[in-house]
Amino acid sequence: MTPTGGERRLRVLITVKTYPTPSSTYSELVCTAGVIPGEGFIRIFPVQFRQLPYERWYSKYDWVDLVVLPHGGRDKRPDSFRPLQDSIEVVGHVDTSHHWAERKRVVLPFAAPSLEELDRRRKEHNGPSLGLFQPAEVLDFDWTAAGRDWSDADHAKLTQRNLLGRDRTPLTKLPYEFRYRFRCDDPRCKGNHRIMILDWEVGALFLDMRERYGERVALQKVRDKFLDDLCAPDKDTHFYVGTAHYPKEVWLILGVFPPPKEPQDRLFD
Repeated sequence: MTPTGGERRLRVLITVKTYPTPSSTYSELVCTAGVIPGEGFIRIFPVQFRQLPYERWYSKYDWVDLVVLPHGGRDKRPDSFRPLQDSIEVVGHVDTSHHWAERKRVVLPFAAPSLEELDRRRKEHNGPSLGLFQPAEVLDFDWTAAGRDWSDADHAKLTQRNLLGRDRTPLTKLPYEFRYRFRCDDPRCKGNHRIMILDWEVGALFLDMRERYGERVALQKVRDKFLDDLCAPDKDTHFYVGTAHYPKEVWLILGVFPPPKEPQDRLFD
């Protein structure tokens, strides 16, 4: 989608929501992306999600009405827009009935054949920095240690006074970075992408499982979910991806789109 200047009122199907990150301006921020039917993907950033009134909290595959402005500033990505937070309103939800039929109807028209093709489009004429594609093969899901405590700078950001004056549960630092390894069905693919996933659900699942079972079991349960379940042979697994804009524009996995494969027609005599 290309900005036209000035504010726009939009209806967006939310498809991804990243784990919160510390912010010097807003204490903490969430990056959200979704689809405008008939137009394409949009990045809605920044969102002070946990400071929103609860009635404005949205989930994946909620329809959200909101007003946005072209992002401006340092973020030059053409699909980045700044939301007016008071305008956010949840107006509906798309469920998984009929093998995810409605979700697929909205999302799949904007799928690309590979990450390499998305990158080509991005580099030509400042193309989209968000996309969806189906990997040819998901090879693994792993993690690396990322430090157990916030840096002094991040801790200072997170302890700033909440502008809404409302207490919040402190944001927990994730001690690991989680990554997928995969290959694309594209001659430009070198055969072994390894890319970080920022989906809020990865962090939430890890923290929940750690509280219940301890860290070692939690890591295995996250892998079971994001590899063995979401990338199972009976799923048409796609990845939502987007680029970081600073300090380097690299691709990151923002979420997983795993509709079940359509049942094959049965032949009868």
